[in-house]
Amino acid sequence: MGGRRWTVGAGLVFGAFGLACVGTVEGERLANGGACPEGEVCVEGHEGLIFTGQVLYDEGLDRLGPILVGGTFQLAFTSLTGDLRSFDVVTERGLGVEAVVGGKVTLVSDAPGDAYVRVVDRASGRLYDRLLVEMVEIEDVALDNVEEPGREVLYAGCEEMIGVDLIAGGGTLRAFDQDVDVDAPGGVVADPFVWDCFRYVVPLDQSEVTFTIRAGDGTFVETRPVEPPPVEGCPERTTD
Repeated sequence: MGGRRWTVGAGLVFGAFGLACVGTVEGERLANGGACPEGEVCVEGHEGLIFTGQVLYDEGLDRLGPILVGGTFQLAFTSLTGDLRSFDVVTERGLGVEAVVGGKVTLVSDAPGDAYVRVVDRASGRLYDRLLVEMVEIEDVALDNVEEPGREVLYAGCEEMIGVDLIAGGGTLRAFDQDVDVDAPGGVVADPFVWDCFRYVVPLDQSEVTFTIRAGDGTFVETRPVEPPPVEGCPERTTD
């Protein structure tokens, strides 16, 4: 089977994501009791791999993708049935590996469709396991208040936690791009544990704020009104 091969060593573990909220998905081989997928030649003595990645800030589902075309997604994997002594990551058309840093493979998409991430033995090319990844085009962006969902008004002088929803699939899918970039007057601060959230101190001297969001291969603009905070002051923070 052809594909792009990336030599990444054997340091990929769950700890690669630190304290971030992660989801786990069984590889195709592990999900089928260790059976080798049709058309593959597999490493003997292994039943497959668990794949791990950060999830959406408010969803709580263990799903890894879809990835936006032009976007990135960080993926780690581990074996429950034996060591991964030396291996390569092989990707198919539309999907590549941008970098390997701190125990994470950063996948990058350049075309829509489906593609396998295959983890193979470096010497023999035999399969440990594979994961099918979907890539989609971005269609829209939505912002929401993480602590008070549905509140569009921003409170002047308060620090707000804002979630970024990357929309695809005719409005039915939320997709991933861990390189999403958000800008606004005064600047935003990315959350260190949740890739699709940011903190924003709302200016005191504006009646509205315009956010510029760059995700996938698109740029979007969202505007939110600004009002004085409630009489009791800025809402108490409920997330760290």
